[in-house]
Amino acid sequence: MNNDTAVFRLPPSAFRLLFVLLAPLLTCAGCSLFRFGWSDDVSTNGDPHAKKPSLPAIRRSRDTVGLEIVFAERPVDDPLLADAALWEGVDTVGELKPETRKRLLRQGFKVGHMSATPNAAVESLLGLTSQSTGTRAPVGRRQLAGQRIVRPLGGDTEVQTSRYFPMFTYDGLPRPSRSATALEGRRTGPDEPFRARNARCVLRVKVEQLDDGFARLQFTPEIHHGRMGWRPQATEMGLQGTTSQKIHYLYDQRFTMTLNTGEMAVLTADSALPDSLGNRFFIDGEPGSRTQRVLFIRLADVAASQAVVRESRANRKD
Repeated sequence: MNNDTAVFRLPPSAFRLLFVLLAPLLTCAGCSLFRFGWSDDVSTNGDPHAKKPSLPAIRRSRDTVGLEIVFAERPVDDPLLADAALWEGVDTVGELKPETRKRLLRQGFKVGHMSATPNAAVESLLGLTSQSTGTRAPVGRRQLAGQRIVRPLGGDTEVQTSRYFPMFTYDGLPRPSRSATALEGRRTGPDEPFRARNARCVLRVKVEQLDDGFARLQFTPEIHHGRMGWRPQATEMGLQGTTSQKIHYLYDQRFTMTLNTGEMAVLTADSALPDSLGNRFFIDGEPGSRTQRVLFIRLADVAASQAVVRESRANRKD
């Protein structure tokens, strides 16, 4: 090494002074490096009063319906469940075909179509009336405290209406055919009742048709029983596997109902028929302490595309 080369060295005090002067600048630079999102220059184009960009709102897909599903439970002898109170102003005749209505009544089911303005008994059951003053909530502010779901055209949902039965026995069900034995309860003779273990009553609700503000819903009572297991199931997309119980389909009790936005389907049991199928679906307990459930399914909204609306109107003309 050439010993004549001069080396410039700063004293330690100069390093300390340089660090003190540069520390604020390094801190500000670090903040800008680790700032999340868009920078001010990109988001506002230099305008401090302009709005920063945000993610677009999630849009709901077309050809769907929004349903609100609510249960009200009361003692069987509650005055709100009396025919003169619960069914006042409810259409229990015009919506169903006469033969369908008779079958439902024989099995202990009571079904009705309620307008967007419920009667006083239903408002009390759903908590839409103040308990202290007795005044009704304004129509625009009424919200049902229950489950809200969205289903596409052709889609369905299962609504369990009963508790689990360790042993379900009923002698008023149609005898299943041999080909349906794998899905339904087994019987060894024509006079034996339907028997199933670990059973529960389910109402399947399917969206059949949409229109501008209207939807036609199909209701099928079912009995799900046995162990949970992987089983093939027919769907709109073909045969698919699902984890479920065996299903006894009560096609004789199936019915359809067309609702306008805000209207409700009302379903419960006829408590005067204690041994009926409807009582299995909606009534629990022993004589003297029985409780009854009322199921309300409200059509909250309809998102139908113009193509679906045109097709529906064409079908009505035909």
